[in-house]
Amino acid sequence: MINLSRNHSLTVTALVALALPVLLTVGGCGTTSVKTVTTSSKSSAETGDKGGSAPAASDATGSLSNLPEALRHDAAAYYGVGNPEPIDMEIVTSTETGINSGTQTMRLKETKDGVAIFAVERTGNLAAQLGAMEVRVEKDGVYVHSSGIAIVGDRDLELPADLAPGKTWSTNTRVDKEGQQMDLKNTFKVEGIEPVSTKRAKYPEALLVSSVGEGTLNKDRVRIETRSWFVKGRGNIKTEMRLIDAANKARTISIEESN
Repeated sequence: MINLSRNHSLTVTALVALALPVLLTVGGCGTTSVKTVTTSSKSSAETGDKGGSAPAASDATGSLSNLPEALRHDAAAYYGVGNPEPIDMEIVTSTETGINSGTQTMRLKETKDGVAIFAVERTGNLAAQLGAMEVRVEKDGVYVHSSGIAIVGDRDLELPADLAPGKTWSTNTRVDKEGQQMDLKNTFKVEGIEPVSTKRAKYPEALLVSSVGEGTLNKDRVRIETRSWFVKGRGNIKTEMRLIDAANKARTISIEESN
């Protein structure tokens, strides 16, 4: 079984944790806990009942109202740090039947020296398999601050404050675990605003961010492609992943909010 790793955005660490069992298992899925090292990033110039209405979002209220004005940028709003409500999520893979689910909550922990730290709190299997994590909001974007299962760098960018279409940034991710060595370079791109539907609701406007990660898994070539949708004031409500292994076999993972 694959376990869902989800904050109000899916970090590179979380995506790798989801991808590894699928890439390493033929005809099924196992569980894994990975130790990931993500080096500093550089920035440069979604079936089911989709008839529900979009949930109320809290972009300039709640936690964001407690932030310095410089931190109330689009990255914080789209990342969902101002949304204090738990979000139910479901994950479906092309290599197993059934649906895995979980919930997660964002909580403002502290604001100090112009930086806001948010705790991403998981329960049940999410906590057992992937632990807790923290993100920090700075004036130029949202970064991974810490992870219960990962060693993270100082500048692991989640979303930049500048979300203009065409904006790109990159990360380098290294997994170091017996039998599971991955070295991946990820490039992210802001595609723009478009409508999107989840099992929970239809959203007329969502920010689409794509990524391509290329590198090696146990010395074999691997490629991971993602498309993630973010709703302002709510967070990352849907992500689609396509995993291509050394034999050029493609597998998919879909993660989205549920009812």
